Amino acid sequence: MYKKVLMSGAIISIATTSAMAGGMVFDDYTPEREERKERHVYKNEVVEIEVEEEEEAENYWELMIFGGAATMDIDPTIRVTPSETNRLSQENGSQLDSWTAQLGVGYVIPLFDSERFSDEIQWLPAIEPQINVYYLSGDNKGDVYFDSSNDFDVADYKMRIDSTRLMFDLGVTLASYRNFSVYGLAGIGPSWNDIDYSATPNANGEDCGVGHVSADSNSTNFAYEFAAGITYDLNDDFGVSLQYLFAGFSDVEVEDSGLKSSDIDLHSNSIMLGLRWDVF
Repeated sequence: MYKKVLMSGAIISIATTSAMAGGMVFDDYTPEREERKERHVYKNEVVEIEVEEEEEAENYWELMIFGGAATMDIDPTIRVTPSETNRLSQENGSQLDSWTAQLGVGYVIPLFDSERFSDEIQWLPAIEPQINVYYLSGDNKGDVYFDSSNDFDVADYKMRIDSTRLMFDLGVTLASYRNFSVYGLAGIGPSWNDIDYSATPNANGEDCGVGHVSADSNSTNFAYEFAAGITYDLNDDFGVSLQYLFAGFSDVEVEDSGLKSSDIDLHSNSIMLGLRWDVF
C-alpha cells in the first residue's frame, strides 16, 4: 500500500496502512484509484499528497470470439422401417476431430462491491448475461449393425453434421484473484442442424439384400449447454480464456430416400480458446 508524497520538489512513496504521523493521514492504495491532491502541514512545511481514491466497479459490455476442437457423439440407433431399428457403431466417437466456433456479446455486472485485479480472492464477483452464436461441424463414420444386433454389421455409414445455434447464456464468475478468474456458464436456445447421411452395404449386407441408404435433412431443434473456464486479463481491455463446453441437441431429424423419419440425439464436448474485448 503506497502513497506518493511531494516534499520540496521530490516525490516520496510511503508504505503505510491508514497511519497518522504528524498530522498526515495516509490511506490504502490500489491500482484502480482516481488521483486527487491534499495539502497538509508537516513540521511547519506544506506537504502535497497525491491521493488515489478507490473506483467502484462498473458494468461493461464485452465481445467474445472463441474457436476450438470438439467431439460429436450421436445416439447409436437409427430407424430404417417402422419395425426395424439399426444400431450405429461410431468409429470416431469421443475424438476431437470436429471443430467449433463462437461469437458473442455479454454484459458484465459486478457484485458485492467487487474490484478488478484485487490482491484478495473474491467470490462470486460478477455475473454476465450473454448472447452467443455457435457453429459446430464434423463427420461421423462407422458400421451399421442389423436390427440393433451387436455382432452382425451390414453396412458402413458416413454422417456429416453442420449445426448453428443461438444461445441465451448466463455466465457467473465464481472466483477472481488479480488477473485470473474462474467462471461457469449455462444456456438454452434454438439450433439449426443439417445432416447428410449415407450407408453403403458391405459383404454381409449384400448377402442380405441391404440396399444403399441416403438422407439429407434440415431441422430446427432445442439445444442446451454448460461450460467452465478460466480467464487471464491482459489489461483493462483484453483477456484470454480457455474453456470446456458441453452442448446437447435433442431430437435432430434424419429423413430422406430409403430411410424413415428418425430422430437422433446429438451432443458435443469442446475445448476452446478465446479472446475477450471490453468494448465500453
